[in-house]
Amino acid sequence: MATGASSVSSSTGRSPSNPVQFHPTVKKLLNDGHSVFIEASPHPVLTTALQDTADTTDTHALITGTLRRNEGTLHRFHLSLAHLHTHGIPVDWTPAVPEAGDDAPHDLPTYPFQHRSYWLEDAATDGDPESLGLHTTQHPLLAAATTLAQGDALLLTGRISLRTHPWLADHAIDGTAVLPAAAALELALEAGRLLGDLPVDELTLDAPVAIPAAGGVDVQMTAGAPRGDGRRELTLHTRAYDDADDDSALHRAWTSHGTGLLGAAGSASDSAPGSLTSWPPAGATAVDAGEVYERLVA
Repeated sequence: MATGASSVSSSTGRSPSNPVQFHPTVKKLLNDGHSVFIEASPHPVLTTALQDTADTTDTHALITGTLRRNEGTLHRFHLSLAHLHTHGIPVDWTPAVPEAGDDAPHDLPTYPFQHRSYWLEDAATDGDPESLGLHTTQHPLLAAATTLAQGDALLLTGRISLRTHPWLADHAIDGTAVLPAAAALELALEAGRLLGDLPVDELTLDAPVAIPAAGGVDVQMTAGAPRGDGRRELTLHTRAYDDADDDSALHRAWTSHGTGLLGAAGSASDSAPGSLTSWPPAGATAVDAGEVYERLVA
């Protein structure tokens, strides 16, 4: 049966002089705009042929049966009606569903469904440092900071990888990406900024920070408690991680890369550089970074 009160039937007792003309008839119905075909039978045998015909004409058609072999129940019939209903075909449910009583169908509410979760919400929110009791920084390499409960030290943490910081791939020595020394200085400057714009008096890098091709490194920049002269000692550490890390990663050793000193409070103006109102500064000469790397490799 097709929409528009058209029907298609077949006979297994056809003769060569009186063919069924199933394929031409279905094509004619499709060309006339019929798009829904229902095979009313105890088991669909024509739905495949109907679908093949629709495919050859590049026509979208909804094709279904009513019952199936070993499923000749009213429930199966209702499932077929529901299939049509969910595809936008009007179905008169009056004979199937009582119109009165508690089982009567109801319209959907005119407002959005109001959802209440049965389970408790997860306290963590996608790695937000604030939800972990840390301070969120705006630094591209050090994402979080906190002060230690004992010792008045400042701890800054972050993660660096070629995936999150692809520009590091351009700073490679002998095929290995490394964190530029200027970036390490920037980490120290961030520690000083969070402690009230303390200047960086010293920074000595003992070992380069190598960035692995897969995974990355955890970074810790620590500014210790003020000494007697008001200065704070800096330390830079990293440890490698991979994307499949589990709890065992907590036991990986940290590598020390450098130490330094932050100046005392109130000394920032003594060593602060002049304001750079233009870039590059007047009189500066551009240097090809590739030449510098070649010299370092040599």
